[in-house]
Amino acid sequence: MGKDYQIGAFFATLPHLFCCLFPFLLQLHAYREDSHSGLVHHLGKVATGQLVRGFKSLILRKNSMKKNPKVRLLISASQDIKNYILFRKYSWTKLLDMFLPTKLHYILNKDYSKKEAENEVSKYVKERFKTEKRKITQDTESIKKGWELAENKYFDLVNIIFKNHPWPKGKYIGYASVFNMYPRNVQDKIFYFPGLHTSSRLGVQTISHEMLHFMFFDYLKTKYGISEDDEFEGKNPKYVWNISETFNLVIEAWKPYQKILKTKSEPYDPVHKRMFPRMKKLWDEKNDIDYLLSHYF
Repeated sequence: MGKDYQIGAFFATLPHLFCCLFPFLLQLHAYREDSHSGLVHHLGKVATGQLVRGFKSLILRKNSMKKNPKVRLLISASQDIKNYILFRKYSWTKLLDMFLPTKLHYILNKDYSKKEAENEVSKYVKERFKTEKRKITQDTESIKKGWELAENKYFDLVNIIFKNHPWPKGKYIGYASVFNMYPRNVQDKIFYFPGLHTSSRLGVQTISHEMLHFMFFDYLKTKYGISEDDEFEGKNPKYVWNISETFNLVIEAWKPYQKILKTKSEPYDPVHKRMFPRMKKLWDEKNDIDYLLSHYF
């Protein structure tokens, strides 16, 4: 499967609004404890959301010289058509059924060739971007404003979670999409977000979720030299993916994170549901990513 596209998404129709990513091109591996171990825990019961006085100023001092990425949100029908082409290439019918709007389900019929289906999708996307231009523009601007309000506190917290690991280089571009799932490209730092929505919160949560993955994968790759397709003896081939997704859910359920993003994270994938309680307990013990991952690798 290629190196540039990851199928995954926030589901626009699910109330918890969290990403369901599939095991393509993910990067993950073990952590070890280092000199920052337990830093957040020590600073004052962060796991309960009760920050001690001075915690915020410490974060700001630690990150005053750190360059955070600038996220750009763009509108492009051609990019969303490309989104479908790549999704179909790396997916299967069940996921396409979730990805495509109901109006396009007819292209899944075996009578439609790959080229014919692509033409139908292209016409649909171009028409939606044309007729819904005003709405897509307004919704994108709404998401931009929502992200701008959250990004400074978000970066402060994420930089602490990853022990001030530098943000990886990349484009950090989000493209508006009229589909129901929002994939990402970890290598180039590109993702998709809901171009049509009833609340900007979903878009902001999509950005924050993918940014968390971008940092997570780079931390693992840089520190442990593990690539996205590594497998572990005796483990399911999806083991790495399950760890990465469950970690995101744990962080998204963490009160300091929820306070910034207004999230309410609950796992719905059966595997993640089983993994979630233990991983959350490990995170709450020390708020230390290396400590947590040392129990899985």
